Amino acid sequence: QHGDELELKPQVKAFRKEKTGSIEGRVLPAAANALVYAINGTDTASAKPEREGEFRIVGLKAGTYRLFIDATANGYIDRTIENVVVENKEDSKTGTITLIK
Repeated sequence: QHGDELELKPQVKAFRKEKTGSIEGRVLPAAANALVYAINGTDTASAKPEREGEFRIVGLKAGTYRLFIDATANGYIDRTIENVVVENKEDSKTGTITLIK
C-alpha cells in the first residue's frame, strides 16, 4: 500500500490436472455480487461466480478446505462452509449456496 493506493502483484500458478482437484458450485442470488475463496492453511484460491452464479476453483492441492463466500453487495451476509474435501483429479461439488440478508 502506498498512501491511499494499492499495488497489486498478480501471480500465475501452473498446475497439472492429474495432481490437483477443484471445487465447483453455484452462489445465489447474483445480487450479492459474491466472491468465493477456498482456504487451506496459508493457501488461498478464489473465483468470481459467473452471471448465473456458477463458480469453479481449479488447481487445488488435495486436502480439506474452508470455503468463504464474501457477499460484497446489497446487504447479503457472508457464509463459510467447512470441510470441503478436494482429491486429485476430482471435482468437489458444493451444490447451490444461497446467501441471505
